[in-house]
Amino acid sequence: MEYFSLIFYFLLLLIYAVMCALGRLSEKDRIFAWIFSGLLWLSVFASFLLGILLCLIDQSSSGFNSGGFFVGLSFLLIGGAGMLFMLKGVRQSLSRLMPLSPDSRMHQFGLIFMLPFLAGLIFMSLTTSKEDILKLMQNSNALSNTLSLELYFVALAIIGCGWGYVRNTQAMRERLSLLGINKKQVALACGIAVAMFGVLSYGVEPLLRLWLPDDSQFLNEVMKLIKPGKVTGNVALEIILLSLMAGIGEEVFFRGLLLPIVGLVPSALLFAVIHLQYGIGAGLVIVFICGLLLGWLRMRYNTTFSIVTHVAYDILAFTAAYLST
Repeated sequence: MEYFSLIFYFLLLLIYAVMCALGRLSEKDRIFAWIFSGLLWLSVFASFLLGILLCLIDQSSSGFNSGGFFVGLSFLLIGGAGMLFMLKGVRQSLSRLMPLSPDSRMHQFGLIFMLPFLAGLIFMSLTTSKEDILKLMQNSNALSNTLSLELYFVALAIIGCGWGYVRNTQAMRERLSLLGINKKQVALACGIAVAMFGVLSYGVEPLLRLWLPDDSQFLNEVMKLIKPGKVTGNVALEIILLSLMAGIGEEVFFRGLLLPIVGLVPSALLFAVIHLQYGIGAGLVIVFICGLLLGWLRMRYNTTFSIVTHVAYDILAFTAAYLST
């Protein structure tokens, strides 16, 4: 099912490129505005039907709690919610809750492909039992799963900031705060990552283990099941790749795109929610604290700084989990 995800992300960016071109033309010609709306309606309706099909196919072969069902659910939610977001009245209601322009085609496009996906992640995390999560992770490929998810985050960040439509590449980098850092800042980011890992692993986690022993044990089991080295046979390489993919994708989306829109605490909470596979208790607390710290670093420095910190932290976490096995 990872192949379906990769195909979907390619089609998503292709549709976005077409929409950018049509969006610019539609500002000058009403005919192109109709074409733009027609293609968007067609996209969300096709996504809805494809989601139903994928869910039915995957349920018949492996049950609802599987990676394939999640892919189908994502298509289904994007299509179903997308049809609602096509209605201007719905967008006007949402504009009272968030900085959204009901008439902006980019905001409309971002809503369709962002909110349903996050809702799908939350739904699957809350409705999948711990036993099913462990079983799914035993039979899955952490490298391809991570690549699939992080590519979507990067795609959403590109779409959300309106690259190619309202912003050029330089403006996109400035909006996402993907700015340069010097060697001293790289060293500082790595040092902060080591400190974060030490405090959370040897300070916070032991306390959570006393407070929530079952959740802490589950978190340890999940980390051990990531098992880097499955694909290439090179453990160190896969730890670095997993860390790079998670660090870049999640920081660009949650800190680069979302944090300036929703604020520090809500973006950290959303960051924690998409990691519910680590458990609702101890895992959620640790990831939420990480989200707050990374968000503060983004505001203090920039997203590039938080990326380096995130990557370095994940390298330490994955290495520790691997050595513990």
